[in-house]
Amino acid sequence: SRPCDSFRLETTSHSHGCRSTGQTPREFSLTPIPPPNTLPVTRPPMPTPTETHIENRERIKPNQTNNYDTAHGGIVMQLMDETAAMSAMRLAGEPCVTARVDGLDFLRPIPRGDIAVIEAWAYRAGETSVDIRVRVDREDPHSGDRKLTSESSFRFVAITEEGKPTPVPELTIDTDDDEELRAAGMDAHGGEDGTRLDRAD
Repeated sequence: SRPCDSFRLETTSHSHGCRSTGQTPREFSLTPIPPPNTLPVTRPPMPTPTETHIENRERIKPNQTNNYDTAHGGIVMQLMDETAAMSAMRLAGEPCVTARVDGLDFLRPIPRGDIAVIEAWAYRAGETSVDIRVRVDREDPHSGDRKLTSESSFRFVAITEEGKPTPVPELTIDTDDDEELRAAGMDAHGGEDGTRLDRAD
């Protein structure tokens, strides 16, 4: 026998042969319990670009426009930053803060009354950071026609409640849609390979 083993006590009831006492005899058996170090380990899931993809809509109101009656550039950037942060947090599972913005291009204006459609997805992860591709289309509320107006890449750092950087999961590619999103982000970033940075922090 091994004195350090753990066992679970199991009982089995039988109803026959008990007319004289009215009691039900029980059989006992001992079932070994695996030691803690043999129990299965649950690892955090590794998200995909598709799982981090977020699309938001905002109809441009008069108080969001400039002197030319189109969306103010600062408003567009705010919408991009907020949507990108949601995508980053979906990957990290932690609060994220903006660390960097690369090449924010304003290609065409968004008129008052049109809808800004903001898309964001993760395409690369570092040790504690994640790169998010963001694009904005203007959408006609009547026809649904869309045109690209702005695009950029944002870098976020995941933080703890104390405000310290914390590790993020790896980004995995499972489907053709994942690969398409990853490639779109990497191409815009300069065509570097890989889904994980050597150092993005």
